[in-house]
Amino acid sequence: MTPSNDEPLITPLPASTPAPAVNAVELDQTATAGPTDLPKVGARYIWFMVLAQFGVFMAFITPLAISLSIRVAELAPGHDEVLGYITGAGALFVMLTAPFMGVWSDRTRTRFGRRRPFMVGGMVVGVVSLVVMALAPSLFVLGLGWVLAQWGWGRCSAICRSRPPIACPSPSAARSPGSRASRPRSPRCSASS
Repeated sequence: MTPSNDEPLITPLPASTPAPAVNAVELDQTATAGPTDLPKVGARYIWFMVLAQFGVFMAFITPLAISLSIRVAELAPGHDEVLGYITGAGALFVMLTAPFMGVWSDRTRTRFGRRRPFMVGGMVVGVVSLVVMALAPSLFVLGLGWVLAQWGWGRCSAICRSRPPIACPSPSAARSPGSRASRPRSPRCSASS
């Protein structure tokens, strides 16, 4: 159906209504109120998360900062632009697959929980990929190793960052590494998710 000459092509937006006033005290009380059936998380859990993040970043940053550039210089002397292509391919692959992996892990139900299989799988892929990168005979294999390493360690890192707000009650989540204390949590969350 085509508009006639007297009908406007663009319809005006309705007038916006002012936002309701919010009492800061009520807002603070609702923000700190969280599910009470979750277990209190101790220092051991928090230190485990700190060490897990440290290990993931050591496995992820060291190849990027040192090893990858050395291997590119060995396999393609004088072609430093290849390093950018390899790191860009890894970032593009992770960017495109991360939403699908997140949905998949949200829908996964195993006796090990929703996230643990993805964390262990990411760690295995990351370790194997680092070995592939170290032994790569060509730039293609080196690039493939980096893409898989970035994907595997990225899975581990994402799960380490998202686990504390899901598993911890509000006061503990605020102290744990990588937490987002303002992230809404379902009242049915538990430490085993």
